[in-house]
Amino acid sequence: MPLNYRLVFLSDIARIIFLPSFVVTVLLAGLSRFNVSDGASGFSYPQLCVIYALSVPSYWICDTLGKRWKAQFEAWRLNVGLIRSIHGKKIGNTDVLQRMAVSMQKEYAGGAIDELLDEAGSDTIQISILGNNKIFTRDPTLYRYVMADGFQNFGKGAGLAIRAATMYGSGVIWVDGPLWKFHRTLTTPYFTRGRLNDLQIFEKHSMALISRMKSLAEADQAMDVQDLIGRAFMDLSCEYVLGVPLDSINGLLPVAGESVLGFRGSRNPNATKSDSSGLTEAFEAGLINMGRRRAQGDFVWRALELFKDSQETPAKISDAWLDPIVDRAFEAKAKGEGMEKDGSETLLQHTVATVEDRKLAKDTVLTVVLSARDTTTSLMTFMLYLLSKHPDVLARLRSEVLDTVGPDAMPSHAQLGSMSYVRAVLNETLRLFPSLPIQEREALHSCVVPTREGSQYIPKGTTVILSTISIHRSQRLWGEDADVFEPQRWIDGGVKESDTSRFMPFLMGPRVCIGKDMALLQATFMMTRLMQHFSNFTLRQAESAPDGALPPASWKSASGRKREEEIWPRSALSMFSKSQSEPARNFDPRLIDMQRSLTVILTLFTVVALFFKDDIMLCLTRTLATRRFAHGAINLTAASMSSKAAGFYTLPELPYAYDLRIMTLQALEPHICKEIMELHHKKHHQAYVNGLNDAEKKYSQASLEEQLTLQAALKFNGGGHINHSLFWKNLAPSSENGGKLVEGNLKDAITRDFGSVDKFKESFNAKTAAIQGSGWGWLGFNPTTKKLEIVTTANQDPLLSHAPIIGIDIWEHAFYLQYRNVKPDYLKAIWNVVNFEEAEKRFADAVKAS
Repeated sequence: MPLNYRLVFLSDIARIIFLPSFVVTVLLAGLSRFNVSDGASGFSYPQLCVIYALSVPSYWICDTLGKRWKAQFEAWRLNVGLIRSIHGKKIGNTDVLQRMAVSMQKEYAGGAIDELLDEAGSDTIQISILGNNKIFTRDPTLYRYVMADGFQNFGKGAGLAIRAATMYGSGVIWVDGPLWKFHRTLTTPYFTRGRLNDLQIFEKHSMALISRMKSLAEADQAMDVQDLIGRAFMDLSCEYVLGVPLDSINGLLPVAGESVLGFRGSRNPNATKSDSSGLTEAFEAGLINMGRRRAQGDFVWRALELFKDSQETPAKISDAWLDPIVDRAFEAKAKGEGMEKDGSETLLQHTVATVEDRKLAKDTVLTVVLSARDTTTSLMTFMLYLLSKHPDVLARLRSEVLDTVGPDAMPSHAQLGSMSYVRAVLNETLRLFPSLPIQEREALHSCVVPTREGSQYIPKGTTVILSTISIHRSQRLWGEDADVFEPQRWIDGGVKESDTSRFMPFLMGPRVCIGKDMALLQATFMMTRLMQHFSNFTLRQAESAPDGALPPASWKSASGRKREEEIWPRSALSMFSKSQSEPARNFDPRLIDMQRSLTVILTLFTVVALFFKDDIMLCLTRTLATRRFAHGAINLTAASMSSKAAGFYTLPELPYAYDLRIMTLQALEPHICKEIMELHHKKHHQAYVNGLNDAEKKYSQASLEEQLTLQAALKFNGGGHINHSLFWKNLAPSSENGGKLVEGNLKDAITRDFGSVDKFKESFNAKTAAIQGSGWGWLGFNPTTKKLEIVTTANQDPLLSHAPIIGIDIWEHAFYLQYRNVKPDYLKAIWNVVNFEEAEKRFADAVKAS
């Protein structure tokens, strides 16, 4: 199940509201200052009400001041500065929160951040909103550190994962840690240049778009290009990722003069939730809700949605469409169908072949489909908008296309790569309207960061909001014409696409957009085909757009691009043209109802939330890190990677000695000798740790192509570290109950699934000894069948399909010095030191997680 934001909210309430009241009760009782039963109280009831009422703001103030003083002390101790703080006029800086919420509805994308920074006269500020520290920045030095150089200190954070859980689950762009690495490793190969060699899929969907546009143009009918392009790329993404034709391009389109505002563009009021238009609108509603939640702040949106999750309705529409597709893929897998290994399998087929968890598989492909669709739709929409306003650029662009490709031919890879002006127009569009205009990260560790003002301290848990669009339009970085659309700047040599100090449309560092090459190739291909078929584009926004889509009249007196825009740029994950149909207002009126009834409603829950707070948060943390990764592989990863310190993995200590001469610890002798243990632990495991650290360091600084070459090293060394960290805990000296399987659930399950413990060992040894070369033998729990099964993996591949209960290393370094090449003797002996107590715990956890 997804992370439950309601439990998190109640836990926050217990901490913020009930905990101060509880402390006051304890203090008053301890002082014996009153006795309510006989009226001899030292305080009257009105006085007690005042005391309890004051306890909550007093706690907030003390908590905020405590955090501030701690940060100041740490900054002083480290001899660095603190990021400049700003303060609103209301308690908790709720006026700043209100301002951000209003900006979400009526401002230019990124405009509120620029206003705050301009007023403070700085490129980076911090502010505490309802006790949560937030940093807003447009400093490229800090941006680079957060996204690349100091990547290990920052992540997406639990807040973003909770916002996304209902609708999008645990896809690659919402999560951190081992689960993110798993997603990244799984999906990256599907966006390499080798995978993109076949341009026919681009041709198919480009020509479908052009055909629809031509029919509208011939009828002299204005069209919503954002809607059309979004449909084309949605169709393309579904076919590429899922192998399913959606054909939304031929669905019911919005009609000029009759359409109404949808969530991210106009829509036909006659469209239904059951057709492709309804599906697309559900996806867009989910993204808008995500943006609104971020603007409101985690505490506020959770309170407003305590009884009604705004993502439930769009999630149901999405699930109704995607669940049958994923189910069919799993059914085909069970029958051995559709599992091609010749490179033609879709990402869905590959995902289903890798994992057993249907929810994880669905989350994986859904996130990729939406990301691929949104990134390129944004780029193409704003490029056509800019071309309609700059006919000279359009003429030159079209001339290059016709000279290079001709009027009708499908472009080749070589031709697409040779058109420098097309690439310049793409880059300039991405500079002014980056597809990912705002990024959010959370400090996973307290750290010192570089900024323009020098080294500064950021406490753990701080949210960092990074404005890519502000950096892309900075006059300090781009000159006085920073707001001007000028593709020529990319031709003259003054600006390079690789200059990540001021140009980062697809982010940077380990989380650089994996679909960057595909997005640029798609956009270049589609723009080439459009230039072959259309000679001009006329903007009809004023006369044809639905009510509410035009920029506010107040923008005409603003500065920069805002003054000249004829569309309303907005942001909800990606950049888009004005969407949301709800009217702009000062603040959500539901806040008034929340403030009036919050105490009454939450008093019923806070006692339980307080006493179970630690259990709730532990459950949520484990869910984020473990629930969705094949029911167990991430559990193992989270445990084995806990030895990671200061950004590097370290060799875990053994819970026993190498040999029996260490009197304070027992050893595995005589079954596993000292020489094997020292070589295995100190040399081989250490080598995997060193290789993993080296690969991760290179990965964080590498280009996309280099990152792809490092995948094998990450998989091999990371798997070696994961497997061996589990292996050491798998063993225990005979004198400490090693090899003893007592009566319990694990023994019962082994007897049920294998007939007896002896038959299980016999079968396990036979299958493991049969491994050709190196690998591992596993007793794993299958979360689908709820049974124990014997599984083998090659090399250092970790067990992903099952929850690992027992793992045995069958590499020669694990046994050769003592047992030579006689694997059966080693496998027979090792059962004398298997830690069945640890296996019993893992089995219980696996059953519970399933």
